[in-house]
Amino acid sequence: MAYPLVSVIIATLGDTQLVSDALDSLRRQTFKDFDVIIVNQGDPLPETVIKQYPDLVVQYHEVTIVGASLARNYAASVASGYWLAYMDDDAQYSPGFLEGSVQVLHKYALDGITGIVIDAQKHRPIARSISGKKSQCIHADSFNLWMCSASIVSKEIAIKIGGYDPEFGPGERWGCGEEADFLLRLLNHKAKLYFDSSLYVYHPSETEKLNMLDLKRIWRRGFSYGAGRGALIRKHSSRMPVWGCIQLIKMLLTSGLAVVQSILMIRFRYFFRDVANLFGRCYGFLMYK
Repeated sequence: MAYPLVSVIIATLGDTQLVSDALDSLRRQTFKDFDVIIVNQGDPLPETVIKQYPDLVVQYHEVTIVGASLARNYAASVASGYWLAYMDDDAQYSPGFLEGSVQVLHKYALDGITGIVIDAQKHRPIARSISGKKSQCIHADSFNLWMCSASIVSKEIAIKIGGYDPEFGPGERWGCGEEADFLLRLLNHKAKLYFDSSLYVYHPSETEKLNMLDLKRIWRRGFSYGAGRGALIRKHSSRMPVWGCIQLIKMLLTSGLAVVQSILMIRFRYFFRDVANLFGRCYGFLMYK
């Protein structure tokens, strides 16, 4: 039996439209040696969703486990590909993403790779991808370049480090930080990782997401994400104390500056999120054990 070179992992809460859009982007890939593993923790997807893609090899699993990290780990355990591509259900790959990734992985004998996340509407880098202006090897100091929805790692090393920490990520105790934690543990195992600025993944912008939420949910989102970042820094400070001190200072400064910027630009919803994020970062750093 021939196994695919890449297994694309999609964790979802049963959002039919998002999964369909993700599969559409996979259908357009110039690279074809891959399968897809969908792990659904929400409402069952209609059978017609998967049947619309007879040209794709799709495994569909409905599970009762909670949290994106556990879903990704489950998918990794049943994956047959040599490489694991962790794709968010609201992301879409550019047509050459898998082909370009595999070429670079093999060219430089890498253990993993990540690319740029692009605002699907404005077609410009979003979030931490803004700082990714040139291709480079990834180290602990540049961990912000690692984006889960644009990342591919070898299954062997992903399993070796124990996958994603189930305490971090959406649906977990600490609402974010799972991708950075995963990266830092990869680096601790001497993994050779690379950021390639020519690889693109499309993703909804933060503005789109905030506009869909009421103020209560915006506060929860900001606090949860902040708590995850604070807990991440605290977790890895014990192994890298100097790095931890530097990242703590950066974390608080950037969060404080974000609050000031939101005030100056009169963006109330961002201000509400940024204040919650600042409180969350302090909470996560102080309370992580």
